[in-house]
Amino acid sequence: MTVGEIKVSLKNKLAELEKLHEKIEEFLASKGGSRKALFQLKLALEEVFVNIVHYGFEDDKEHDINMTLSFTPPHITIKVEDDGKAFDPINAEEPDLSKPLSCRAPGGLGVFLTKWCCDLNYRRENGKNILTIKKTLVDNDKESNTGANTA
Repeated sequence: MTVGEIKVSLKNKLAELEKLHEKIEEFLASKGGSRKALFQLKLALEEVFVNIVHYGFEDDKEHDINMTLSFTPPHITIKVEDDGKAFDPINAEEPDLSKPLSCRAPGGLGVFLTKWCCDLNYRRENGKNILTIKKTLVDNDKESNTGANTA
């Protein structure tokens, strides 16, 4: 596992998802860690990006979504910044999982999964959402039974 950092700048377009996937794969390739931890991290980052694109902006203008991915063993930290409307995923209402899917209001499951598998920190500063996602990479698929990250 090697220490490192990359910066990724994306536009608020779903077409940028492919670029995001490429950058994540490239960055994580040499970091080791369990398949489960890497999958959870990629899922969380995709959910965050897609939510920003779909719900973050009230206009049709082009906006930047800036990410910094850093690795200091055994933790991956991703800082996501955007100038969209304020949204704190940590305090977002959780979906009612006791109801059948057909009876639930749409939305919220991606944020719920992201909070479940990664540690999140949110702040609003200078008109920007700044979300920090932290995940511990556990080697050899030795992880807790809950799947939740305890870093």
